[in-house]
Amino acid sequence: MNPDIRRLQLAWGGSLIGTWSYAIALFVYAFEIGGAAAVGLVAIVRWIPAAFASPFTGLLGDRYSRVQVMIGAGLIRVGAMVGSAAAIFFDGPPALVFGLAALTSVTATAFGPAKRAILPSLARTPDELTAANVASSTMSSVAVLAGPAVGGLVLAATSAEV
Repeated sequence: MNPDIRRLQLAWGGSLIGTWSYAIALFVYAFEIGGAAAVGLVAIVRWIPAAFASPFTGLLGDRYSRVQVMIGAGLIRVGAMVGSAAAIFFDGPPALVFGLAALTSVTATAFGPAKRAILPSLARTPDELTAANVASSTMSSVAVLAGPAVGGLVLAATSAEV
């Protein structure tokens, strides 16, 4: 397989697994501080801003370097997740944790479109592009299972801030 596509797919898989693991920890934290209502609130705070932002963030890969958009989105998401962990660890306000969760979700909407847009330029043949698209779809499905499982295992052994 094409090494550039392999690196992109591995980055995509790691990003998705991390996102799902983070979501599990975030929902457990929300439940601990406010029960089911807080879980619902954090879901709304994450998904509604992302839904409104996605038509705009999806265009970033068309205006700027797709690689830079993916790297930038990943770095912002990591920073927001580390900030969330620090806020939880130091008993920061839940509003800060929820705000960082919203930032994480909004930023995530830039990565996927940039990834899908760069993939055809990395493929050397139509067959390679087809295989890469199948691998991306499979990776997404596996991450939906693996991410919460990893998040749950880490959470069971440690705490939400970890």
